[in-house]
Amino acid sequence: MDEPTDEAATTTGDPATGDARDVGEDLAAETDAGPAPLREFVRALRGESDDALRAIVRYDAEAERRETLFLREDLADRFDEAERTARAEALVVQALGDPTEEAALPDFGGLEATLRWYDDVVVASFPTGEWSGVVATLDRTDSPLVDVALEHLDG
Repeated sequence: MDEPTDEAATTTGDPATGDARDVGEDLAAETDAGPAPLREFVRALRGESDDALRAIVRYDAEAERRETLFLREDLADRFDEAERTARAEALVVQALGDPTEEAALPDFGGLEATLRWYDDVVVASFPTGEWSGVVATLDRTDSPLVDVALEHLDG
């Protein structure tokens, strides 16, 4: 699989109408040294799971900002802007529901990620602060841990 270009890995807007902009400069501006970590994260996810990757959304609740960094073309075609916005907001609300520090489990350290397995989709949330983070969604293709649990625990 070819490595995605910066433009392909960091496009946002409405791909269905062609109204897209390159957010590479915005992402690069977030760091003083080297490539922006977020841009590299998007590139790495696309490189590892381009076919399964559905969407990547960055959020900052304090700044009241949410931005779609990647949206697979078939989903852009399937959902109109209102539906895409509602779905992104639902994912952000889910992510914000997981505290970055759990008082009852101080020896666990800070929360680095949460994963939610649905029948057809995996949602991965990565908090970058108490009110900010990144959410990625992927087609569920292989989830051995969940598959084994469901096989033995599903009544």
